Amino acid sequence: MAAATITQEMWEAVQRQIASHNEHLGVVNQQLSNTHIHVEALMAEVTKTDPLEIAVSMLEDLRKETKAKIDLAVEIMTQSERHRTLIDDKHKSRPTFDGMDPKKVILWCFKFKNLVCGKYPNAEDVLDWAKIQHDNKITTIKANSEIREI
Repeated sequence: MAAATITQEMWEAVQRQIASHNEHLGVVNQQLSNTHIHVEALMAEVTKTDPLEIAVSMLEDLRKETKAKIDLAVEIMTQSERHRTLIDDKHKSRPTFDGMDPKKVILWCFKFKNLVCGKYPNAEDVLDWAKIQHDNKITTIKANSEIREI
């Protein structure tokens, strides 16, 4: 068997590897020591803390977390692109009624009133006035003069 020769360069490389390993081991030992000290401090804190104080602290944390979630929900709702109202705005167009099916007139009236009252202030008063005029013909002149009073 041939004897292996170790050159000076190889020996120095091995020595550098060992030094690097020892340095890394020192850092890991320091971190482990710091963790151990931190755990001991926490254990001392827990053992000397009254259970009632722990419960109060946990409740305070829960309150803060809940408030943060509520604030986020409010922010999301205010940024919502769709404005939520009691008005039926699923159909953006004018409600249609051909007069052929008398059963549909109630739904049409409801949708029409929601549409008009949702877009114009005091529209409900005007519609109530028009409802009272069922026997009289409503002309533009009559409507303009009487609606101004409303």
